[in-house]
Amino acid sequence: MRLAYFRRYAVACLPLMLALVACETTETSGKTASTSERVRSTVPLSVSTEAPDPGAIKTYSVPAGHCGMILWAMAGGEPVPVFLGIDEGTAEMEIDGKMTRLARQSGSGRSRAGMPQNQLYQSLGGDGVTVEINTVWGRNFPSGSYVERGTITLSGADGWQRVLPVAGIAGCKP
Repeated sequence: MRLAYFRRYAVACLPLMLALVACETTETSGKTASTSERVRSTVPLSVSTEAPDPGAIKTYSVPAGHCGMILWAMAGGEPVPVFLGIDEGTAEMEIDGKMTRLARQSGSGRSRAGMPQNQLYQSLGGDGVTVEINTVWGRNFPSGSYVERGTITLSGADGWQRVLPVAGIAGCKP
């Protein structure tokens, strides 16, 4: 009896649900936003917890005359740039809503484009945040190499951690 009621209810509601999905649009200054634009603006990189929260960095270009590494995480099916490291031992990330400068404390493993495979950074803001980068190098390309996969581990002063899977590139800009 209950199964027959459920089937009848599901069949009756299906056209309404399909109509609602088909009619969904998001208006932005008179234009309809694409799905990727909506995802990019509404999907957070992580769910807020006690661990440090990374965010998308707005500027992620390696300065001229330097080598560096740019790492992306996935948010809502879209790649989001989250880390920019420079060969001089500095890096930038958005952590807990503010741009944070980092200083490399150590590096190990094979280096490409001046960037070690494994790196440990300390926040210069005095908040006790550390960022550990572990990468696996992929194929080389002119002036650089792909980061096939890796992880970023953000640790707060209180010991809470967040681990993000990442991919990216390391390269030099003339």
